[in-house]
Amino acid sequence: MVFSRKVFFMLIFWALVTSNVVGQDDQTEVDANPLGHYTNYSGVVGSGARAFGMGGAFIAVADDATAASWNPGGLGQLEGVEFSFVTRYQATHYQQAAMMDGESFYQGAYISRSTGYNIDFASLTVPFRIGKLKLVPQISYQRAINYHSNGIGKNVSTWSITTLADGTLYKIRGFLNKEMISMKGLDQLSFSLGSRIGRLLSFGLTVNYWFNGLSNSLKKAGTFEILLDKELQTVKLEQNYTAQAQFDVKGININAGVLLTVSEALRFGLVYKSALNADIDYGYTEKLHQAFFIPNQGYTDIYDVTFVDVIETGRIHWPWSLGLGLAYNPFEALTLSGDFTFCRWSEAKVSHFINFEWQNENDPQYVDVSFPTMGNQQTDSWQARLGAEYVVLGKNILVPLRFGAFIDRQFFLDVNTDNVSFFGLTTGFGIKTGILALDLAVVYQSGTYIDNVNRVAPLNFSDLRVYLSTIISL
Repeated sequence: MVFSRKVFFMLIFWALVTSNVVGQDDQTEVDANPLGHYTNYSGVVGSGARAFGMGGAFIAVADDATAASWNPGGLGQLEGVEFSFVTRYQATHYQQAAMMDGESFYQGAYISRSTGYNIDFASLTVPFRIGKLKLVPQISYQRAINYHSNGIGKNVSTWSITTLADGTLYKIRGFLNKEMISMKGLDQLSFSLGSRIGRLLSFGLTVNYWFNGLSNSLKKAGTFEILLDKELQTVKLEQNYTAQAQFDVKGININAGVLLTVSEALRFGLVYKSALNADIDYGYTEKLHQAFFIPNQGYTDIYDVTFVDVIETGRIHWPWSLGLGLAYNPFEALTLSGDFTFCRWSEAKVSHFINFEWQNENDPQYVDVSFPTMGNQQTDSWQARLGAEYVVLGKNILVPLRFGAFIDRQFFLDVNTDNVSFFGLTTGFGIKTGILALDLAVVYQSGTYIDNVNRVAPLNFSDLRVYLSTIISL
């Protein structure tokens, strides 16, 4: 059989389609999505090992140096100078089950893992009084969204059978490996001011300056064999795909909160975090290199293409959120808490963003797209969180034990446009002696859904985070 140019270009087209089929997890797994992975934006709340050990139900507790990240109204409870420092380790795992479409298509299970470590929060709080007026200012840094991770993904195998226009049957099979390196994160530099009126009401306000962003690169390398039926000749395809993305955000939003102390045993908290409208400088480059080999004909062809290469400035609209919390102390050593937070993700978008479907490289188009799903439908999200803390009293030492659970309903939808929810459990403990408090928390969440990219096989998601906090109270 003569290997015609027509067949060659059809195979190029098929290889591109196959690379998308094999790698359609790109939008939901290790990816160079210019705005990062969906789940990076899940559960954006506060920081601190104590709070997360209690399931993240901290809006009505908020009584340590991490208070402003949850509810600036809690700052009014602080009496002395406090310094806090929080670190976070995160390991994320995705597994895509094998897909079979009748007898014509098979994709082996896909597995990806990413890990990262970062400084999550740091603050300095210095309460003072002007006459009878108590003021509690705090300056803090928080990594609101963490992108810093290294990820590896692998498809164990894939094959498909199709028919060309001339009746030729062929089978394509191969392997695909991915590697992603992601750096930086969305950071906040915040100034907060809290106060307290009597014993009943505390309130506070935080001004957040958002900065920094994302820089990541994705590499996919695959080897495929195309078996043509008439002469059983093998066409070997080696594919190397690279994508690089980066963006930086600069803008300001505010948080406002109140804490109502009904009695020594019962407190309510309310926090509002305003929308963020900020400039976003972004860049994206996507390239593909492919080499075809036909061993018994000595045929070789190289194919190089740059799909996207752009640097632009747009505008990002981050959604507002509203949270309500309750804390109850049935007795002194035990605290029970619950939070409910609503976030208006259905309104989140990026303006003047590159249209990835544009055809003319010399005349790019720009559109307004949903953020961060990049054009897919989004819905409002909510989080329900429960927590408990029991303090074991010792001689000159306190040992708090903590447990929690939560449900995070996501802003993205599955293939049937149904809501997706992740479920989580938390635990932690601490040691407090004198001016020093050390805390550790472990947070585990997971979920399963069929995404609107792969559409067939369930995607299993799990995330493990470990927080370490140091608080010094003077």
